Amino acid sequence: MESELTSNSISQVYTVKSVAERLKGSQSKVRQLVRENRIPYFRIDGSVRFHEPEIREWILSLTSFPTNQPPQDEVDLSSIIRGSRE
Repeated sequence: MESELTSNSISQVYTVKSVAERLKGSQSKVRQLVRENRIPYFRIDGSVRFHEPEIREWILSLTSFPTNQPPQDEVDLSSIIRGSRE
């Protein structure tokens, strides 16, 4: 089954650099995710590329949403920001 390419779908193809910028991460981290097959990608003449809708779905699949249940303990956010829980 062939999918139809449109100018809109072609404009939604990202490079490693553009995905890293959108994720606020490094290009080396994106390349690591590719090597580990942890991010959806494809290759064009050996170059790694990403399709925007697949990246959006991938991000949503990693997102944790809070439940409507109240927290059991109060959490000191400043200690979490510093990287340790007291």
